[in-house]
Amino acid sequence: QPTITSDKQRIYFASNRPHANGNEDIDIWYTDYDEETSKWKTAQNLAAINTTGKDWSPFIAPDNTTLFFASDGHKPNIGGLDFYMVKKTG
Repeated sequence: QPTITSDKQRIYFASNRPHANGNEDIDIWYTDYDEETSKWKTAQNLAAINTTGKDWSPFIAPDNTTLFFASDGHKPNIGGLDFYMVKKTG
């Protein structure tokens, strides 16, 4: 379930691909478009918001800074998958 920024320069998606910390839970990943090569760069784990639980269903708002997602690993958690939002700064 990918979501692409309004400027079409970044894609966010959920995957259970293995990564550096050995965790294979569902995490949110992103890839940036490389204008020079006209290809997508290697996907990066969005470690700043991922937890040891399930983090998925990313949706990037048209402002390219507000990301909505579902998680069962963030607190507070009402139960099961709850929705959260973060804003990119800097």
